[in-house]
Amino acid sequence: MNLEQEKNQLIEDLSDIYKALLKKLITEKKNFNTIAVHCGSGFSAFGFSWNSEHHLEKKKEKRKVS
Repeated sequence: MNLEQEKNQLIEDLSDIYKALLKKLITEKKNFNTIAVHCGSGFSAFGFSWNSEHHLEKKKEKRKVS
């Protein structure tokens, strides 16, 4: 497998992983409002995060108290 084929395989594998995570969020955690994919410098690392309505409301309440 050459470098271009390895790159394409990596893209396909990561896409499948993120699709599975997104499907899980949609079916189990229906109250999310933000999804982000983070890429490290030079795309050497990847991360996935999400935020929920519940968490957002808790942060708003905490700010009101402070």
